Amino acid sequence: ATAMEILAEEQKAGRLNIQPVAILLGGEKLYPNVRAKLESVFQARVLDLYGGTEATAMTFECEAGQFHVNTDWIIFE
Repeated sequence: ATAMEILAEEQKAGRLNIQPVAILLGGEKLYPNVRAKLESVFQARVLDLYGGTEATAMTFECEAGQFHVNTDWIIFE
């Protein structure tokens, strides 16, 4: 999220010109204000994931903004 926020500032300043269809983030907390900024600047859907080195997509975010555990992909201990 932090790196994407920096890219959003670059996009706003005109030093970056990308048009992503979706932005998938993970690895740190995605705060509502950062999500709103990314959606506004890039006009793209922002999705948050939770994962780790061993399993990058332990959870996924649905349309309602809720996280769902991928129990069919990963065994949790």
